[in-house]
Amino acid sequence: MNDTSSAMHFDGLLAAGIITPAQHLTALTHASAYELSGKPGLVDHLVWLIRRDIVDEDELLEAGERSAERCTPEDASRYNEAIDTALELCLNDAEKAGLAKLAGAGVITQDECRRALAAIKPDEMVLAGKGGLLSWMQEQGVIDAKRLRAIRKAVAADPKRAAALAQVNATISILIITEPSAARPWLGLGVVVLLAAGIAWLLLRPAAVPECTEGGTRRSIEQLFLGASLEHIDRMKPDQPIPTPKVEGLSEVGYASAARVRACKATVHLGGKETPYTFTIAPAPEGKKGFVMTGANAAILAARFGNIDGDGNFGNKAEPVGRAEVERAFRAGVDAGLSNYGAAPATPGFDVNSAVRRKFGLSYDAPERTREIAEVEPLAPCRAIDGGKAYSCRLLVERNDPVMAALGGESGTLLDAEFTFEREGAAGPWRTAAAFQTELAYAIAAARTKAVQQ
Repeated sequence: MNDTSSAMHFDGLLAAGIITPAQHLTALTHASAYELSGKPGLVDHLVWLIRRDIVDEDELLEAGERSAERCTPEDASRYNEAIDTALELCLNDAEKAGLAKLAGAGVITQDECRRALAAIKPDEMVLAGKGGLLSWMQEQGVIDAKRLRAIRKAVAADPKRAAALAQVNATISILIITEPSAARPWLGLGVVVLLAAGIAWLLLRPAAVPECTEGGTRRSIEQLFLGASLEHIDRMKPDQPIPTPKVEGLSEVGYASAARVRACKATVHLGGKETPYTFTIAPAPEGKKGFVMTGANAAILAARFGNIDGDGNFGNKAEPVGRAEVERAFRAGVDAGLSNYGAAPATPGFDVNSAVRRKFGLSYDAPERTREIAEVEPLAPCRAIDGGKAYSCRLLVERNDPVMAALGGESGTLLDAEFTFEREGAAGPWRTAAAFQTELAYAIAAARTKAVQQ
């Protein structure tokens, strides 16, 4: 980036603790940084950071509140005011896109569209009752009762206009949620990548773990997939239908009562395509309310929740190493050889942290998914080798592969292989054996080959 004002703004945000060093570097080197040329305002830069998925709204609010610890009171106030303004500007994307589509379809005039956009207040859900967007426009004084009747009469006589209005109202109605102050997701088009990466959503629910088939679960999935099409609404032709997701086949894969984690699966129909979606529902971490809904690999979920023991624990225990130890040792072994296998960068291409905590008041992510190894699941007891001095354990491993991402494919790959572990001394902790790096190399190669062939 050669824009001095942009570098200055990003440097200031870094110094104030509002963005991290990794986010600072991403902003400075982002391929779309040219969009900030001629936009010297701090608010412009904050909006760009949000819409480019470099920062997320919850992080921004929390960092703004902490800025007083690192800034003068005047600077802290300036940053917080700019953050509030940027969040307001990013809030009503769906309604704005819907109004633009109505203007493009001739349902309302361009002037009415501009006045309606100006009437949208921060944190407001514009769709009110059965009357939808047009009734809201009358309530706001954008149009009067006579004009409303004229619009409805013209819509009734024109199937294309009627379809556009119905679809915009339906789209926005999906986005109405329980908390008025919550915002909406802006997920871009990488839905499949995001699902593979694992997407965590905060579900504001009572203490009982929600069932897979409950309405809030279905709604969250719809919101997730709907986000993929929102940014293109205003560029669609007036008679082109807005893709809306339909969730079918919601069912339970299994329930680990000891951990209070439920695994579910569904099929999402969107834009003529069917996408399988598997996920877990679990209590939010300490200090947060409700539950988190996290996207997960289907094969790992099937293995993990298809073998729950009588006490409600995961049955694949990788004896005698144990579930926790085999994962800890595996991750340590991978970390020791990262440079040999095209290690995942500090910020993966799909950047889960910025993809997850979108609006909707959903503010929990899965930190382990930003690492090279997202999940490790043993499939059976480990097999003794070398006279019992070492053990070979078959594992399913979900790995974020930067090489596949660089080639334009899905970055998530699934390793299915046996890996060797041994103890340090007679009773020390477990570690990967000397053969581990070779085993890992073969497993990564096999996973890449399979991914290319699919």
